[in-house]
Amino acid sequence: MPLYGRLLLTRAIDTWMKSDPAERDSRSAHLQHCLHRHINGEDGDIPAEDALLNAHVRRHPSDRGRLISAWNHPGHPVIWIITDGYATADAVTTLLFPDDY
Repeated sequence: MPLYGRLLLTRAIDTWMKSDPAERDSRSAHLQHCLHRHINGEDGDIPAEDALLNAHVRRHPSDRGRLISAWNHPGHPVIWIITDGYATADAVTTLLFPDDY
């Protein structure tokens, strides 16, 4: 069973990634880097209380919890990554901008 499930991008993320052909590879690499860190248990730039919730979800996957990470890197907009249904058969991980939420 995949821990992080299907990967989805919001329309805004997809548009941002494709909107400037000269930046496409850089933007794609940035998203992959953020996703890699999310999958490896890093929380990025989130409040301490959200990090505690993430830790609980990772310790208790049967709770069907939600993981969230936020990535704020110079030269790129803030990216959120949310995994709903962590460690379940219907898990979904979405990359989005905060305004997409």
